[in-house]
Amino acid sequence: MWSVYSGYLYEGVFSEKCIAPGIEVEKQSQVLEEKLAERCKLAKGRPCVDFKVVDVNGKEGMFSDYVKPGKYNMLEVWALWCGHCRVVIPH
Repeated sequence: MWSVYSGYLYEGVFSEKCIAPGIEVEKQSQVLEEKLAERCKLAKGRPCVDFKVVDVNGKEGMFSDYVKPGKYNMLEVWALWCGHCRVVIPH
C-alpha cells in the first residue's frame, strides 16, 4: 500500500517493491517504478537535490556551494505571477 501525504512518499514505500504482483505490463510497471524513485529523491527528510542557482549579484553556482552542513538553510523562492512575491522582489 502506498502512503502519500502532501506530495511526499513515506520512507516505507521504498523498502519493498510497490508494484502489485498482478501487473503484467512490464513497461507500465517500469515507468511507475521510475516515477516512484524520482519522488523518493525529493521525499521529506532526504538530502536536498543539488541545482544551479544565481545569487543577487548574478553569480552562478550550485546550491551546495551555499549550504552549511549542520546549520539551518533557508531557500527563498519568488514567482513572477505571485502578487506578494512581486512586492518583496528587490528592484
